[in-house]
Amino acid sequence: MLERLTYVQIGDRLNISPEGARAIVKRNRLPRSHDKNGKALVAIDLDKLGAATGVPWGSIIRSPRRRGREASAGCRGRAPWRS
Repeated sequence: MLERLTYVQIGDRLNISPEGARAIVKRNRLPRSHDKNGKALVAIDLDKLGAATGVPWGSIIRSPRRRGREASAGCRGRAPWRS
């Protein structure tokens, strides 16, 4: 169910800080608007994101990225001085 919540309300529901809630909203590019007092309201479906099912946030929000050695391991050739 789509709800319009503030960052504090999202943080309370997910047991995270309002700053963490803001980061999740920004990362997922969720639509935001402002109420008449200037507070940001976010249109968010907590069920869809997996909050109600107990699925860890990292597995839903972040896609795995290959970085560092494992990302470039396939690109490395042999050193010219090695046979």
